[in-house]
Amino acid sequence: MDNLFLEIILLPSGEVIQKDADELEEAFFNGIIDKSLYDSVWDEVNIITKLINNRSFELLDLSHYHMELLVNVLK
Repeated sequence: MDNLFLEIILLPSGEVIQKDADELEEAFFNGIIDKSLYDSVWDEVNIITKLINNRSFELLDLSHYHMELLVNVLK
């Protein structure tokens, strides 16, 4: 996982939140990242959000599997 100044949070309700977009904007306007990286971040956010909304983001299935494993181990 890379922190590119913007987080995607998926709540149990299914709501998707984009957090710290202001940090991404600030990094771009202050020259910390260039236009290419800025655009790449937004492209990736849009792809991931679309996958989540279509219920085809495979990492979610893996996280549910790991959660079940941990719950069973910690019983």
